[in-house]
Amino acid sequence: MGQSAIRLRADFRLAALALIVGAAGCGNVSVRTPPGSNDRVITCRITRQECAVESANAATCARYSAAVTLTATACATPGQDPTTACAQAYCAQPGDVKYPYMNCTASGNDVTDAPGTNPSVHPVSGICSPAVVATGQRLALATFTQRSLTCRLAADQQSCASFTVNNGPTIAECEDLSNLAANDLLKPPAGTGVRSGSESIASLVLNSPSCPVVGDTATASKALTAGTIGTVTAGSISTPVTLTSGFATVGTFCDPSTEHCSTSIDRLRANLGDVTVSGAQVRNVVATNRGPIVLSGVPDPDSGAQTVATGGVNLALRGLVNGVDSFFLATNTAPWSANVSGGNLNIRGPLNLQVSDANGRPLFVTMNVNVNGTPANNTQQGCAALSPVGRLFGFEDPLSWSSSSATLSLVTAPITQGCGALGITGQGFMPINGSGFSTVGLNPTAALSVDLFVPSSQPNPFWTGALQMYLSCPSGNVFNQFIGQVELTGKPQNQYSTLRFPLPAATQSTLRQPLSDCAFSFALNVNQTNRTWILDNLRFTP
Repeated sequence: MGQSAIRLRADFRLAALALIVGAAGCGNVSVRTPPGSNDRVITCRITRQECAVESANAATCARYSAAVTLTATACATPGQDPTTACAQAYCAQPGDVKYPYMNCTASGNDVTDAPGTNPSVHPVSGICSPAVVATGQRLALATFTQRSLTCRLAADQQSCASFTVNNGPTIAECEDLSNLAANDLLKPPAGTGVRSGSESIASLVLNSPSCPVVGDTATASKALTAGTIGTVTAGSISTPVTLTSGFATVGTFCDPSTEHCSTSIDRLRANLGDVTVSGAQVRNVVATNRGPIVLSGVPDPDSGAQTVATGGVNLALRGLVNGVDSFFLATNTAPWSANVSGGNLNIRGPLNLQVSDANGRPLFVTMNVNVNGTPANNTQQGCAALSPVGRLFGFEDPLSWSSSSATLSLVTAPITQGCGALGITGQGFMPINGSGFSTVGLNPTAALSVDLFVPSSQPNPFWTGALQMYLSCPSGNVFNQFIGQVELTGKPQNQYSTLRFPLPAATQSTLRQPLSDCAFSFALNVNQTNRTWILDNLRFTP
């Protein structure tokens, strides 16, 4: 990896996530909850005064700039006025400072509802909500520009003496939008003290013929080695960073302009261990790459390691910070060191990070990391080849499921399929809601089955509990449709049982329609055990 510098929101609770993100050698830029699939794409024109000089300790703005005008993309909920959506997105107090913009006005134009709009150029699914990229499809081609402010630190190292305005060139990139929408994914990558990042999306074409095909590259997969991969030190706080599981797939990237080909890490997915930093609980962090990580092609004669150029690593990271679903965009601001020779994988190097404390002041963090991978076995190869729907139904990612009353976690053993399962800790009636999926390509049968691990030490021999299942598809006018309930009393403890839910005719009919916003949910109602229940392998069965 290499030197890196990042700036987060002023809230140090979010800085805790940045410390973990640093394990991948990155800087962060964005935290927000993706809008829903029924939103609309809005083009905004904003005029505002931005801070030109901060006061000491970055608590207030000492001097504002003259009025500046910029364009950016936003998303509006159904029925929301476009201008209101733009004002909320770009005139509200920015999340990474303690002071507001001044004299901010905004106007908005509804792109997706405009007469004559080509929906393939500005699709809501992809810009405002994730668009699943299935095996055999191509990535999305995004054309966009970025804008941001970069801080020049004052002598006190706690405030910005001035800001540089960065108006980027037009960029055309192939993006995997399976996990994050383009309106969030395309925000500027962070450098030292980047502020007020925005993006203006000129077009987005899903399954673009100009982009690579998403294929089964599992035969070139590397299983990332679990364990401690570094220690972050911020002031007097030192925190180890661990990797619980993950994979990387190695391929070849050919530059179409030069026809030069180099080894690349085509896909990277890492589950990071839970950690508490300065009282902030950071859980269920998943890091994925946004595009190929291209190696230099010139190995060191002694180690065989190659470099990855500055800006050659772009990651999206998502996790829970004190229970809040948050995500960050990240890039490397100095070269990485990578070695994929001999069938193994090694990424290593020092990091210098900059985050913000609770008062918005710069906080410097140092770190050294060493991440390894070995050739994946057949099971791990299968995990690397899973589609997004396969990962959802396989409970591979805990952030694909949420609960208002239970603590959810990634479990790597025991499992019944794939490489992970969903751990559930809590008691009483616990709703567990899944992320959305498309019914296209599904083959509904007579029933759905799921594997449930019943922990030992059940306190009531006459009642263990029950598991209920529901379906919602808002575009099909289906909301919390009850599928069924399975009683758990009598199920063996400390092992999995397969629970079968016969599908009502109405549910089968819904799942056979081409709907893009369906979601399964469960309700686990159990006694207190202080032990972990586990869900795995949701699938259609006879």
